[in-house]
Amino acid sequence: MPGSYTILLVDDDLEDIEMFNEIALELYPGTNCIVAENGLVAIEKLRLGLDNLPNLILLDLNMPILGGEQFLEKIAIDPRLSGIPIIVWSTQTYLTENLVKKYHVTVLQKPVSYNDLVNTVHLILGANDVNDSLAA
Repeated sequence: MPGSYTILLVDDDLEDIEMFNEIALELYPGTNCIVAENGLVAIEKLRLGLDNLPNLILLDLNMPILGGEQFLEKIAIDPRLSGIPIIVWSTQTYLTENLVKKYHVTVLQKPVSYNDLVNTVHLILGANDVNDSLAA
């Protein structure tokens, strides 16, 4: 159903998590935001929830245990997970250009403005709504 989404937020920064949760619920009431504090936890949650994959993954690059780039490597080789749209947000501009080319992700530079985040989420989830309508 358009407007009802599941978003996986992979970040270890509580302020970023709270900000995105507020934005997601404001834009799309009823959104289910699942939080993973690192890439390893995110992979486990994705594999446990293969029947109900998220519509979007918001990914920080700098995290303990399994960082964002390693997370991207792992899901890129799994055909069940590789099609999930991903927004990478990071302060590391030197890494993000390679990630866009290699993994076809959308990148937002930290600090992320409210408008940039809202517009990017709308763009990606709106495209999902169109694709869902075409498939029906």
